[in-house]
Amino acid sequence: MNALFRTGLVGAALFASVCARADLVIDTFADDQIVRDATASAVIPFSTAYSGGSYSQECNAGVLLGGCRELYVQKTAGDPGNLTTGVNVVFAASDSASNKFIFNSGQAPNSGFAVVRWDGVEENANTGTTAYDSSLRGNTFLADLTSFGDSFLFSYTADLAFNIVIEAWDTAGGVVSATFSGLGGNVLINDFFEFADFPPGVIDFTQLAGLQVIINPEGSTVSLDMSFSSITAGRVPEPGSLALAGLALLGVGASARRKMVG
Repeated sequence: MNALFRTGLVGAALFASVCARADLVIDTFADDQIVRDATASAVIPFSTAYSGGSYSQECNAGVLLGGCRELYVQKTAGDPGNLTTGVNVVFAASDSASNKFIFNSGQAPNSGFAVVRWDGVEENANTGTTAYDSSLRGNTFLADLTSFGDSFLFSYTADLAFNIVIEAWDTAGGVVSATFSGLGGNVLINDFFEFADFPPGVIDFTQLAGLQVIINPEGSTVSLDMSFSSITAGRVPEPGSLALAGLALLGVGASARRKMVG
């Protein structure tokens, strides 16, 4: 085995070990689902049943954590809207054409928020209504998050800065939530939110029973346009590991150049 080939094998193996993570895919957004709200209504606390917005459920065992996704969207401010024309309408959607989750609250002064939930419970009785009961949580084991890593990983694009609330609960009924800041600028952001950033000792991350993401809670950012391209749970590569992998690949290139010159 020549030196170039050996160097290439080492570099490729090291790069693959760093970059090929076995993440838990929470949602691929490979199916179509949309909820829209045209009339602004008062913000309802997250601990109670939402009302005045729009709700639906989509079940697809192949692409969703727990097999089902629930969407709720509520317009909180702005001019009267029209669902037929789409003017002044706040909407949230899973789009199979782009494999993205999209949230849009229209032009200023319109605003709103969206809730996305995965809890493994099929609640078809509520589909098509305007009520979304945040207390209807499943208690069936979905995943051991710690076996995949230490963080929730989000890839997203947004035109403005906004807040995200991540809420998780375990099979024993414990519920934990934390608020994080999302960045604007219309550039792709690969962000991570560590399990350690949540209040400690409240839930068992090895016994996940449900997950809920609240986008732009209370409609605090006006005229927000954002999208998720992926939501997973995994481990963020350490900077030292990435640097080592980069040096290995540089070594492959250097060996190749030496071989050509020689």
